[in-house]
Amino acid sequence: MLLMAGRPIGGLLGVLSLVFVCVHGACAAAPPTIPESYECDCKMTQYGIVSTGHMQQDGDAMQYHWTLKTPSIISPSRITLSSVFQFADYQIIVVNGVCRNNTAPSFSSIFNWVPYSHFVGNDTVNGVACAEWAIIVGTVSTSVCVTDGDIPLRLRVADEKTGEVTLDWFFIDFVPTTPDIPALPKTCSQEAQDYICPGGSIKDLEMIRFHSAGDYTLKNKNVADMLGDTAFICMTTDLDMRPGSSWISKFIITTNTSWGQYGFCNNDACMGGNAWSVGREATTGLLAYGGQCQDLTNVGAWYSLREDAECNDTSAEARRRSIEEGTCAWQTKQLVKTIDLSCLANHSFIEHCLNDKGLPFPTATQTLENAFATEDPAQGGCPDIQPMDAQLRTSPVRHSNGRRPIARQLSDQAPPLATELSMASPLIAMQAHVNWLLEHM
Repeated sequence: MLLMAGRPIGGLLGVLSLVFVCVHGACAAAPPTIPESYECDCKMTQYGIVSTGHMQQDGDAMQYHWTLKTPSIISPSRITLSSVFQFADYQIIVVNGVCRNNTAPSFSSIFNWVPYSHFVGNDTVNGVACAEWAIIVGTVSTSVCVTDGDIPLRLRVADEKTGEVTLDWFFIDFVPTTPDIPALPKTCSQEAQDYICPGGSIKDLEMIRFHSAGDYTLKNKNVADMLGDTAFICMTTDLDMRPGSSWISKFIITTNTSWGQYGFCNNDACMGGNAWSVGREATTGLLAYGGQCQDLTNVGAWYSLREDAECNDTSAEARRRSIEEGTCAWQTKQLVKTIDLSCLANHSFIEHCLNDKGLPFPTATQTLENAFATEDPAQGGCPDIQPMDAQLRTSPVRHSNGRRPIARQLSDQAPPLATELSMASPLIAMQAHVNWLLEHM
């Protein structure tokens, strides 16, 4: 039997309800106090994909280690292995053996928001009774269901109005303990992260970018080949994950094909990669070591264009010479064409994405190729919508502050849903959600 009583209290979030809950005759003040140090197995469901893994957290040392095995969203027969090593003031992310340093986030438990939650009712998780506590920001409800001893059984993210569940994270055999967190893998050495593919040359390559209207800059951005961007657009538009992106542009990029580590570039900064190469990996990094140096014909290629690897000489000839000499790695040679996503949709692109059922997206890729190849709608073509000054916006000339303004693509009232990194691992999506939650409470 569950009993409740409450009184309002003031605090950071304004007025909350202090609730007393009685389960099996034992009453305690809410919200629950989830152990800061623990170890457990876990199962996560997101967008219909089920991942399994293991979690360790040492709250006293301000460290945790999560691992997850996830079927690829675009190639379910392939498994993505991801892990996160969190320390007090930095984070190491490993996806399919590729290790990247993330200096931005400091240690934060995924349960840090629970003290501000309110009781919403009883539930049962895997046959075990639990009390559910939630916090609502905008239209997003984040809740945790806890059983005796404040042991969490499930963390859920859902739409507060419709009840649609975005994510369920189940905690299996959760044990309060101080875990033995393993050492970083060898691929996290600086030498491994700086590895460059041998035998490269200077080439002019077509690269595609799905972007917000009018934002043509490529500094600190990710681009792709035709198949790689087809896969990205198919994933994001089907799941409604990038509402701010509506234009698709084809560029010719002069690049040194001695590829480096792919960097996840978002918000005008890149996690991973280096200042002397263009980063490269298979779509979503689904191959071993990201596929950095492998043949990516059948899976698509993603590229990262770091600002500090761009050639900034005043003439195209001088920039190419700089690439040949190895003092920089890429330059924009030409903006070929820009099309609108709505035109692509008129050619049944989204339907082709769904019918292709994942890589290599033959029909959807051909649809995107046709859209760029002609402006004749009868042949699947789309009009070129680039503004008159679009070529100037790709110029290597820097703004006075060294950076270009980036239009915010996601609303403050919704958590970050899609970046290349969160696609590679749901672990990142979960941590991003918690960080967003703490910022917006």
